[in-house]
Amino acid sequence: MKNLAFASRIAPTCSLLAALLSACSPNAEPRGRFINLFRPDAPRHWVPASEYEVRQQKAPMMLIHEVTEFPDPLEPTPAQRAAAVDLVARTLAAAKEKGWFDHRNGVRDGYSLMFGDEVHYVNREYALDDVILDPERPEFLMYYDTDAGKVLAGVMFYTRSIDEWGPQIGGPLTVWHFHTWNREICLAGGIFAVALPENGHCPLGIPSWRSPQMMHVWLLDHPDGPFASSMKLDPDLLKQLIAKRGH
Repeated sequence: MKNLAFASRIAPTCSLLAALLSACSPNAEPRGRFINLFRPDAPRHWVPASEYEVRQQKAPMMLIHEVTEFPDPLEPTPAQRAAAVDLVARTLAAAKEKGWFDHRNGVRDGYSLMFGDEVHYVNREYALDDVILDPERPEFLMYYDTDAGKVLAGVMFYTRSIDEWGPQIGGPLTVWHFHTWNREICLAGGIFAVALPENGHCPLGIPSWRSPQMMHVWLLDHPDGPFASSMKLDPDLLKQLIAKRGH
């Protein structure tokens, strides 16, 4: 995949640990916490989190809010770029090793379609554990329905609570996001959707109008990159990307 092709051309200038601490160079230092209201085909406009009002909207049904500690136009260091490539490579390797490209194996490993969703298959054990950003234990697998059956397009990692910010191991490349909804949804452990409230009460989970943070790792050549926030893929484009990948 083209997202991985440049890995061999990267020469990290500091250790991965240093990259995780964003200490490779002054230009890599986080500048704080910023949020962008995602709009398709619109440039990002990062607003300091302290100035960004996160509230329940009346419409549309769902909004995407991207988050970062590295606002544009900050460039990733070579080590951050290498860490991002490594995350995609390890995620792809884990999916192949565990056979998740076959939907039946995903089900075998405990993934089931999340309530109110058509693409995200959640592993409840992984979603509720204390592990984060582990390619061997992604909280979600993303399967699209196609004429050829369910096709794995990528995985999705979750934070462990609504208040936690996702670790940006790839610096500005690894942007996380969260959702707000126009109604409350019952979240198991405050994490993933399981039901709608009944008479203001949740039969399972707790009510919330926003989600924890999450990050996609696409195993297709998504036009917006391997960590793209948008889930919308035109059926014809999806077909082309699947054919290009080869499975």
